[in-house]
Amino acid sequence: MARALKRIERASRRLLTRLLRGPSQRSESDAPPPEPSSILVTRPDSRLGNLVLTLPLLEGLRSRFPEARLTLLASDRFAELPALMGFDVIPVDKARMASHPWLFPGFARKLRKRGFDCAIDASHPFAFSLSGALVGRLAGARTRIGFASGDYEGWYTHAVPGLSKSDHESRTIHRLGSVWPRWPAYSPPLLRTPGRSRCRSIGVHVGASRGKVYPPDRFSRLVAGLAGIGRVILFWGSEGERNLAVRLAADAAASGLQTVTVSDPLSIAGLLDSFAGLDLLVTADNGPMHVAYALGTPVIALFRVQNHDRFGPLSEGSVVLYDPDGPDPERVIRAVKAVQAGIRP
Repeated sequence: MARALKRIERASRRLLTRLLRGPSQRSESDAPPPEPSSILVTRPDSRLGNLVLTLPLLEGLRSRFPEARLTLLASDRFAELPALMGFDVIPVDKARMASHPWLFPGFARKLRKRGFDCAIDASHPFAFSLSGALVGRLAGARTRIGFASGDYEGWYTHAVPGLSKSDHESRTIHRLGSVWPRWPAYSPPLLRTPGRSRCRSIGVHVGASRGKVYPPDRFSRLVAGLAGIGRVILFWGSEGERNLAVRLAADAAASGLQTVTVSDPLSIAGLLDSFAGLDLLVTADNGPMHVAYALGTPVIALFRVQNHDRFGPLSEGSVVLYDPDGPDPERVIRAVKAVQAGIRP
C-alpha cells in the first residue's frame, strides 16, 4: 500500500511539473548568459549544512560580478548564517508555502518587484527540485541556471551537466557559475567570526538526522573517554538532543568525570563563536559539522553512510571515520589524540 501511494505521489509530481513547465521542449542555450545586474540564488530547504555548501558559489558570484546585487533565498530557520557573512537574504518557510498555496501570488509579486534578471537554482545537484526551479519562474528572471538532473528540461535557460558524486558537494554547487567565462576557481566553504579565542575544549555534537546519528549506546563510552583527555562541551539542536546531552553529562559525573558540560541554547552567531574556539569537534554527519570545518576547526566526522567524499569535512586536520554501525568509541578516541598531537591517524 505504501509503495502504491509513493508511485501515485511521484506520478502526480511529474504531472504537476509538466503542467507548470509547459510544453516539453529544450530551452537551454549553448551561449554564455548575459552579465547579470541582479542575481537570485535559491536554496530553500531547512538544512544548515546545505547553506554552508552553497557558500563557494555565493563567494564566486560576489567576486565575478562585484557590481551586481546578489540575494539568497533561504530557509527562515538558518537565514542568519548567510546574513552574518554579508549576503542579502530573503527568508522563506518552505513547508508553510507548500501547505498554503494561496501565498504564492503575493510571494511572486515580492520577487518580481526585486527585478532579478538571473536566477540560480542551487537546490539538489542530482535530483530535480520543483520548488527551486519554480522560484526562478516566479521571479521573472530571463536567465535561469540549474543542474541537468531529473525533469529539468524546459525550466532553465542554462543547465550544468556532467556532475559526479565523487566530487565534494560544495565544488559541484560552485560549478553552477561555470556557465560564465572567467568563472573564479573553487575555494572550500569559509565562515568568519569577529574573534577567535581558544577555549581548549573538545566539542561533541550529539545530533544528526535519522540514519546518520551516532548510536546512543556508544555515546557514554565515547564521552567518558574524551573526558579523560580534557574538557568536553556537548552541543545539541533539538530538545531530544538536549536531553541526551544532559544524560551523557550526568553519566560522566557519576563516574567521577567533572569535565563534561552541556552547552546553552545557541543562536547561529553563538554557534559560530563557540565552534571557532574549540580545539576540535567530534560529530556525526550533520549541519554543525559543515559549520565547524568552514570555520577552520578540525573535525572528527563519524560517518555511517559511505558518502564522505561528497560531504566530508574539508578543514586542515579533519578526519573521517566510517562504520555503518557507528565508529567504535576507542577508535574515535585514538583519532582525537592523534589530531591533538598533530599526527594523521
